Amino acid sequence: MSCNVDQIGSLLSINGEPVSFDALGQHAFKMDFAKIPNTMFFLQGVTFPGISVKVGQQMTPHLDFQEIGEKIEYDPLIIHFLVDANMRNHFEIYTWMKEMIVSNDLSKQVSDAILTVNNSKQIRFIDAFPTRLDPIEFVSNQDQLKYVTCTASFNFDWYEIIPI
Repeated sequence: MSCNVDQIGSLLSINGEPVSFDALGQHAFKMDFAKIPNTMFFLQGVTFPGISVKVGQQMTPHLDFQEIGEKIEYDPLIIHFLVDANMRNHFEIYTWMKEMIVSNDLSKQVSDAILTVNNSKQIRFIDAFPTRLDPIEFVSNQDQLKYVTCTASFNFDWYEIIPI
């Protein structure tokens, strides 16, 4: 069943009861990483990770049956941020990545990240670490001033949903 936003107030469930629905706004979020406080201050967007389950196969001579897998896989957590004039926030992530690969204590190189949505729910990403810092493009041939943004990707072990 599909509907548009104007129809939401008049929807009924299968048993005839009215459906209560509050749409999730895209601007009602904030993100906190203890390891990169300057980056979070300039946060412009978050791509919430997708999740998938590996599918197994039961092979037979005539047909391979799909089976529910045993492992969950998470897509990366992606943040989009405005680069500050001194590039402090960009260099926070850069430094974190450099320290990760030379550190003997990997437990100090991960950080929980907390995404707060609508001040009503938090999602905690456990043991996150940066895996990609996208390039920055400096362009001088534009008519209007455009601010530099950057994107960073993080892997993590899992996430948990925490009601506020």
